[in-house]
Amino acid sequence: MRSLVVVVLALLAVSQAEEGARLLASKSLLNRYAVEGRDLTLQYNIYNVGSSAALDGGILAQREFDRRFSPHFLDWAAFGVMTLPSIGIPLLLWYSSKRKYDTPKPKKN
Repeated sequence: MRSLVVVVLALLAVSQAEEGARLLASKSLLNRYAVEGRDLTLQYNIYNVGSSAALDGGILAQREFDRRFSPHFLDWAAFGVMTLPSIGIPLLLWYSSKRKYDTPKPKKN
């Protein structure tokens, strides 16, 4: 009985969390063939399957989408290069002093 109450409460919480607009979009090509140098005719269908109206919707430009959601490999590579001096110089200083003061142990024959 207790688990049934927990399941019902969980389902109620999930149903309350999903209130609002949920949009499904599809894109279809209306031309019979896609030919280089000719125009394409596309049809977009947008369906609202949520419980309320979609008020503040829009379509992002490709550049804005890439800026927000791309993995930014080039940015992370530049970040890595910029952090090398602040990590590498202390590491080299530590390694040179360790090598200078660290004497090898004599081998016992």
